[in-house]
Amino acid sequence: MPIYTGALARLDSSLVRLDASLGARDTQQVRLAFREARAMYKRVELFAEYYGEADVRALNGVALPKAEDEDPEHSLPPIGLQVVETMVFPVVDTARTSEARQLVAYMRAAVQQLTRAGADTMPGDAYLFDAMRQEITRVSTLGIAGFDASASGDAILESAEALTGVRDAFVPYRAELARRAPATLARLDTTLSRAIAYLREHPDFERFDRLAFISAHAVPAARALATAQRALGIGAPARPRAWSADAASIYEDRAVNPHFFAASDAPRADSGLVSLGRALFFDPVLSPSGTRSCASCHVPERAFTDGRTRAALLDGHRAGSRTRNTPTLINAGLQPTQFADNRARTLEDQAADVMGNVPEMGGTLALAVEAVRRRPEYRDRFARALRADGDSVVSARTVRLAVAAYVRSLTAMNSLFDRAVRGDATAMTGEAREGFTLFMGRA
Repeated sequence: MPIYTGALARLDSSLVRLDASLGARDTQQVRLAFREARAMYKRVELFAEYYGEADVRALNGVALPKAEDEDPEHSLPPIGLQVVETMVFPVVDTARTSEARQLVAYMRAAVQQLTRAGADTMPGDAYLFDAMRQEITRVSTLGIAGFDASASGDAILESAEALTGVRDAFVPYRAELARRAPATLARLDTTLSRAIAYLREHPDFERFDRLAFISAHAVPAARALATAQRALGIGAPARPRAWSADAASIYEDRAVNPHFFAASDAPRADSGLVSLGRALFFDPVLSPSGTRSCASCHVPERAFTDGRTRAALLDGHRAGSRTRNTPTLINAGLQPTQFADNRARTLEDQAADVMGNVPEMGGTLALAVEAVRRRPEYRDRFARALRADGDSVVSARTVRLAVAAYVRSLTAMNSLFDRAVRGDATAMTGEAREGFTLFMGRA
């Protein structure tokens, strides 16, 4: 906590200097002061992001209005360093000096709030290590993409400051780790130092080799941190999470836990339930006409799409019906919401919506369930898969659970990119690597 509160004090001092430079209308000093303030924010970002959305918004919120859940018609104006950045780069907008200084005042209030929160910000070792690993991932996804430095072009150097904040946060654990596992400490020191040095030595945002940084620096640093955490005997926070506590890096094969996004009553899927869901997925029994299955539109050979610009609706339902394209189901289980408008929160809800969609399947969920229930072989399979018995084992709930379990199994996290980002230098061509640099940067 002394390291954190000291960093907050330096952030506050940098904001004081930014305010003074804005008041003096000294263009060069304004830019220098802004860059210092953002660097100081990056040093505490892992704490601030982990602690609370309100303070982060005041310090470094996106330069867009924020709609309140309780009153979405009246949005809040953007605040924070990202807004001030648009007033400072590419040229200092002297007409907005007063507005910028007011935003600085809000930032200082947020710093004071974080300081008052104290140890509540990070109530234990497990939370601090969780915040550190999140910060490494934040750098390798948002940071090097310039998510919050779109006007200044400082994203790469700011990412170095963020990783320096991770290194600073680990300082209190160094002595104990040196005693328990000196080689592990040396590895962590080396990977973090090399990652920071690589960022500082390659500050050009447009030409920065993102894949090289992630594969050679960010992922090794994340793995080294996880090894250090295990050596210290520190576990993970005891709460459900999408990012598996067993995966050091977000880029690992099993990094995301699909069950986190499942319905609350969904059982852990085993081979029996997945197999049952697969049978239903390919069976036209779910449509009253007996001619249409889930696989009619989600074709495995087409990556579970249909290859059409717009989904093909059933005859008699085309006129006046709005339709979109058929999305892939690969990795759909890793999405927090479903459909283009996010109207379904789980795959279970998505399955029910489609089975009850007349233009798509021609019937209702109740009709689909009744058709399945009339098949003795399905009743037996449901009983075995769900370890239950009786007529009620085939119901709207269990049909949804089975279909969703199969779709949730369609994860594919071993693409050429996945292999490259885990360190296989031969997995992607030079042209593809350059494409990733563009995708994460100038493009």
